[in-house]
Amino acid sequence: MPEPRNTQSRLKRVIELARQEAEANKAHHLLSQQLGMLEAEIDKDSLSLGELLQAMHGRGFLALMVIICLPFLQPVGVPALSMFFGAIIAITGAKLAVGQKPWLPETILNRSIPANIARHLLRTGVALFSKVEKLLKPRLPFVSHSIFGRINGACLLINGILLMLPLPPFPPLTNMLPAWAVVLLALGMMEKDGYFIISGYITTLVSAVYIGVILLAGAWVFSHFKPLLDWVQGLF
Repeated sequence: MPEPRNTQSRLKRVIELARQEAEANKAHHLLSQQLGMLEAEIDKDSLSLGELLQAMHGRGFLALMVIICLPFLQPVGVPALSMFFGAIIAITGAKLAVGQKPWLPETILNRSIPANIARHLLRTGVALFSKVEKLLKPRLPFVSHSIFGRINGACLLINGILLMLPLPPFPPLTNMLPAWAVVLLALGMMEKDGYFIISGYITTLVSAVYIGVILLAGAWVFSHFKPLLDWVQGLF
């Protein structure tokens, strides 16, 4: 008699594990499907950030940060846009760093994105998510909880500030590196994937060092060439 009970118990465990895996797979596919459906349903001239946030259904702020980083996942930066979107990331990261729920003021949530730009962002997001979600899975879950949650928020804050810096489009990568760090961190936090989060830590460090070197080099060049510039101005 114990044998059938043991068999039934094992069968129940297998069914439960299969159900959990199916739900996880459904959640992974759901995000790319949500973006695709939202892109298809845009029937007006613009889409507000608040509407985009509501459409994420629980993934909210983390998904929003991934979407607004999409324009910067290329070597050449977009300075004016990066300052506004960087502020959103910095505010969200600051809230998470102090253990509070993410929040944005109404003035930001009411800001609208033109429909053609919103559609392009969403299509790019669908393409990115449909590939990346195949790699995402719960790993090292402790990296997304407790004190690490605050560390993750601090990293988002740092990258948001780096995006906000009024740097010229050249040298390259000044927007791309912090944007990729945000994407890795946000995706890892959404899906409890510690590998992605740790990759985000490394990219954050590389971003901070790279941009720090650029700022120091710029300060050195300015200090050494300022007398020459003053002399040239004096000629006129």
